[in-house]
Amino acid sequence: PRPADKVSDDESSLDIMPFSNQDDEQEIHMDFKQDNIVPVQMDSTQTGLRTPFFSGVSLSPVSIAPPKYAYAFLIGGCDPFKPGYRGFLYNILIAAYILKREGSKADVVAQFQMSSDFSGERLPIHEEEALKTLGVKINYLPKPDQGPGTFYDLILEKFRILDMLQYRRVMFLDADILPIANLDYIFESSDAGENAILKENLIVANGREPSNAGMFMLAPGAGQLEELRDIITTQYKTARNLPDPKFDVVKGWGHAIEAPDEWKSEMRRGTSWDFWCASSDQGLLYHWTKYVKKSVSQVIKDKVYNWSYDSNDKLQLDILDRPFPKPCSPNCDFHHYAGPHRKPWRKFRNKVPDDLAASDYLNATSFTKWFVVLNLVNKETNVLNLDRDSSLINEWPRIAKKIGKTPLGSKPIEKDIVEHVQKVQNS
Repeated sequence: PRPADKVSDDESSLDIMPFSNQDDEQEIHMDFKQDNIVPVQMDSTQTGLRTPFFSGVSLSPVSIAPPKYAYAFLIGGCDPFKPGYRGFLYNILIAAYILKREGSKADVVAQFQMSSDFSGERLPIHEEEALKTLGVKINYLPKPDQGPGTFYDLILEKFRILDMLQYRRVMFLDADILPIANLDYIFESSDAGENAILKENLIVANGREPSNAGMFMLAPGAGQLEELRDIITTQYKTARNLPDPKFDVVKGWGHAIEAPDEWKSEMRRGTSWDFWCASSDQGLLYHWTKYVKKSVSQVIKDKVYNWSYDSNDKLQLDILDRPFPKPCSPNCDFHHYAGPHRKPWRKFRNKVPDDLAASDYLNATSFTKWFVVLNLVNKETNVLNLDRDSSLINEWPRIAKKIGKTPLGSKPIEKDIVEHVQKVQNS
């Protein structure tokens, strides 16, 4: 086991060091092991991609691994001295463990954006090693302009999955979403040629919005990320003189919805771009899949609405009733620990659930399941840096106390949206 993490004002107390260029121009990551510094050679899939979202430069593929599909997660504001990101990191590890155990053949890609307040470039080495042990591919995004960044800035980074060109489909999952089943059936149901029952893009409606950006699937393609960037920039320019938050509720991201067309969620419907987070990632996702790509499967409760256009560019709809083996899928195949007080690492700060010791994750409640699998993950990776004789049950209060608050909050706020719009307008 590694020594427990130390968090202080002295960066040398962390088991991470900035990598440097050696004579062979390869990056070296320093790992502290019992006072000996051991250089660990890093491959290209670990060194990350540092292309700013609005640079106009396309990302390179994350890897050239054989799988056709991938699950992608994203965490921002990462600073080992203020480790509010660690609960999300643990959730990614738990998700990767469950997906592989349930038979998934897809890659799992974890994208990290380090805080500008942190002088290093990487996670602590034991966290990288835990991810690699479970087969998770690591990608580092460019740091924000200042501080940890904002929630709004980060959520636009979700759409980088459009440039993962080595995959036919990529499913984005918020870092507080936990798959509890193999979700590969969604990839396969959209990629079966004439037998496909889903479109290549998939969105899921919730109570207030037609497309929840916590879980969605897109088909990557050359030039698509640049096209989406152009849509964002155009919307910002046209909204320059609008009142805050600088968003046109009639034209949205570039399309005025006219009856009989409408957006529909589980509880609401309408033609104005006024649903929850229409001015941020959820509205952009809906616009991109339905009105730009013109091909999307929208899950609303137990039905799938397949949207497409005919040769005359007329909107077409085909409704499938309970197309999956379980009528409740995909919603019952994952837990979303949404909100600041529903994260397992926040809700259970003082102790783990009482039934942890006796539970198997397959039949445990959603919160207990998280801790059951975290215990299994730690036995395999020791990501929690526990001594050999320590237990999660006894050590969790100490671990949870160090995690602290979520670094970027839990939703986009108007001030951040306006500042982002102004920044892009001025660039």
